[in-house]
Amino acid sequence: MRLLRFVALAAAVSLATAGQAWAGAHEYLNPNFAAIAREHKTLAILPFTVTIAPHSQSGWDKGGYGSGSRAQTSAQLVDGKGRLFQKILCEFLSQRLMQKPIRNAGAVSIQDPDSTLALLRGAGISLDSLQFHGKDEIARVLGVDAVVSGSVHEPKPTLKDVTLSSVIGIFDELVQRVLVVVTVYNGGDAQVLWSYDRWDSGTDRADKLPKVVERMVESQLKKAAASIPYAK
Repeated sequence: MRLLRFVALAAAVSLATAGQAWAGAHEYLNPNFAAIAREHKTLAILPFTVTIAPHSQSGWDKGGYGSGSRAQTSAQLVDGKGRLFQKILCEFLSQRLMQKPIRNAGAVSIQDPDSTLALLRGAGISLDSLQFHGKDEIARVLGVDAVVSGSVHEPKPTLKDVTLSSVIGIFDELVQRVLVVVTVYNGGDAQVLWSYDRWDSGTDRADKLPKVVERMVESQLKKAAASIPYAK
């Protein structure tokens, strides 16, 4: 009993510390953004890079992360999510640009996500190799003035409540944390013009966590789209 209580207490402290470490958001704006972006006409949003920690223990591999889907996690699931988040950000940013005053409307257009994907494939650039190509190189391939890249990281879920029943494996709800990062690069020299990163968290049963993640990411992408300087 003493051992179980000690384990439960240690886990609780670990979760509290992790929550503090993952709180908050960061945003960066290049002080020369206005001067650099003044001539920008077209930007492209790349498919997101998605990383998902293994969910293979304590029943975390149920519903969306189960044995049937585990094989596709590193390929079909990850690529599919990357393209989904790309299109979601494109939709939100397009809406923001349309809401700008008439005198600024249409100053910057967004390349169609399907065209972006086709041009990348035509140049022999696969989605899993995007990180190995400079953003200036990618901008030339796509024929745009700026490139927007993003990533989503899903670490391993943690227990919602650390109790004796949790320690011995009897639990229902999990906490899933997600890190969303969005960065705008100048197409001419790959200089970072703006960046946004934010941790978010949600709680639900294991079989519903994938939908929870999608809602969290969508919420953060909406906030990012509202903050990108082009849309202000």
